[in-house]
Amino acid sequence: TSTVRPSLFRGEDRSGVDPGHELYVQLPEEDPDHTEMCAPLKRHMYGTRRAADGWQDEYSTRMKEEGFTQGMASPCVFFHPLRRIAVSVHGDDFTAAGPKNQLHWFEGQMKNKYELTVGGRLGPGENDAKELTVLNRVLRWTSNGIEYEADARHSELIIEQLGLRSAKPLSNPATDDEPQAPTDDDELDAQYSTQYKSITMRASYLSHDRTDI
Repeated sequence: TSTVRPSLFRGEDRSGVDPGHELYVQLPEEDPDHTEMCAPLKRHMYGTRRAADGWQDEYSTRMKEEGFTQGMASPCVFFHPLRRIAVSVHGDDFTAAGPKNQLHWFEGQMKNKYELTVGGRLGPGENDAKELTVLNRVLRWTSNGIEYEADARHSELIIEQLGLRSAKPLSNPATDDEPQAPTDDDELDAQYSTQYKSITMRASYLSHDRTDI
């Protein structure tokens, strides 16, 4: 398993803005016309709504040119049938799994097109990493197989937000009390409503790795 993060294009730039979705930006203050005029973008700008689509179109096109087949259920997953490489893309994080010599090839192809930060390679070799982080999830190569650990920060933040840092666990979470009839609750104010949404979505994200919750 190898992780890489491309940061800059090399050579031909395919990130041009779709002509059907023109976007205009303010001119910098050093431009004498900045108070009266604006400018159309010719390339995607980080933070704009179309930038993510442009980046996905860029890397998808490149991957398919290299012989990868794009996933049908998820367009962020690719597989090379001849080289036996599987790649998952999350933003600008590429995680690849396959034979060692083929991962060398994949990293080389990526370096020809982008500037990369290589996050490491997990494997049994003497120079391979035995532990690395992928999207804040911990992967370990052990004598008994590969271990997978969810991002612990999410559970720690949920405990912190709920004020349960000093709470003690129960041996049995059941109660003998009679069930109470539902009552009309007051609507949460903006502060607690935002906190509730944050905790709920964080727990939902964590549940993909922690099926016990």
